[in-house]
Amino acid sequence: MNSKDKNEVFIDPTSDIFILYLFGSPGNNDILLNFVNSVLSDAGFSKIVEVEPLNPFNIRKFVDDKMSILDIKAKDEDGRIYDIEVQTIGNDLYINRSLYYWAKNYSDQITKGESYSILKPVICINLLKFKIFKEIENAHTCFMVYEKDFKEIPLTDNLQIYFLELEKLFTNAKMLEDLYNWFEYFKNEGKNKGESMQTLLEKNKIFKKAHEKYVEFTQNDELRNIYESREKFQRDQIALVDVAKKEGIKEGIKEGIKEGIKEGKLEAARTMLKDGFTIEQVIKYTGLSKEEIEKNL
Repeated sequence: MNSKDKNEVFIDPTSDIFILYLFGSPGNNDILLNFVNSVLSDAGFSKIVEVEPLNPFNIRKFVDDKMSILDIKAKDEDGRIYDIEVQTIGNDLYINRSLYYWAKNYSDQITKGESYSILKPVICINLLKFKIFKEIENAHTCFMVYEKDFKEIPLTDNLQIYFLELEKLFTNAKMLEDLYNWFEYFKNEGKNKGESMQTLLEKNKIFKKAHEKYVEFTQNDELRNIYESREKFQRDQIALVDVAKKEGIKEGIKEGIKEGIKEGKLEAARTMLKDGFTIEQVIKYTGLSKEEIEKNL
């Protein structure tokens, strides 16, 4: 494939593998910092000074692992933990998943015998390509813990869960420019070379650098192959779950077992749980053990 052909390859800029590459590659802390600060400031919180990925991008990890869950874990100068995850499809059950990941990240900070005083805030940022709060117009929402009659007084700021719903971009006016620019970037990168994208790249060096990383990703044969492999695997699993929905739990999952190996069954189990199936149903129709399912959630 020549250079011209590579430049024409489209990679979804909201794919989990590219997001981890963009925010987690060495030398990209400034891009991650800009994104996190755009979210925090839009919610009325102070910006942070520095942020460091805790799971930096490592291409070797993904060569033979199509089903790994990719999220960006990072820590700021005060020890606050950030977990950034991308989700392409889902429903309101995703809220439970996000709360579960917050709880896991929060509890993992201490081991038995350590003081609760060392616990730092955990801030989860969910970048969604589907609408999850249809009754809320805002594309950016922040959830915390409040007393029911005094909502201006939070119990703690240790729990913050943000949802960025990309599909709501042009229906929402309540957003600061910095975060709006990120919505614009994710919407247009790789497919829109019009005036708005050009203006974005020219007026902000962060997006110019992000675009350079995008081009770098699309021109790397190994990265593109990993991306395409993950995309195909995810499409196959979505198709299997669609079969389950149309033909009934038992027959749909039987078809999935016939088509897949253990990797496929685990991914189907994840998706079924997100879609509301009980863990007992998943165990019954996939043949997986409870331990296997919980270990790979």
